[in-house]
Amino acid sequence: YQGYSHVRFNKYEESKEMALHCDHIHSMFDGERKGVPILSVLGLLNDDFEGGEFFMIDKQREFSKGDILIFPSNFIYPHVVKPVTKGIRYSFISWIW
Repeated sequence: YQGYSHVRFNKYEESKEMALHCDHIHSMFDGERKGVPILSVLGLLNDDFEGGEFFMIDKQREFSKGDILIFPSNFIYPHVVKPVTKGIRYSFISWIW
């Protein structure tokens, strides 16, 4: 364990999505944090929206406002956020390495 990244907040308005990807990151976006993260920490901040489903390894992962999902940040855990169809989806992400 070497540290963690600053929390990054995500706002998905209608039709916004996150393409399929893995969190195997080499730079933690702020120019200070370097290395490949070990864990991804994802939290859902609201649930008054439609669409915006979270899929990991081709399976929908159900979670509600206040839930946190922690998973390995490697190529084995590809994930995607489907397009929001109504409302705004708010979430956060941080990485531990």
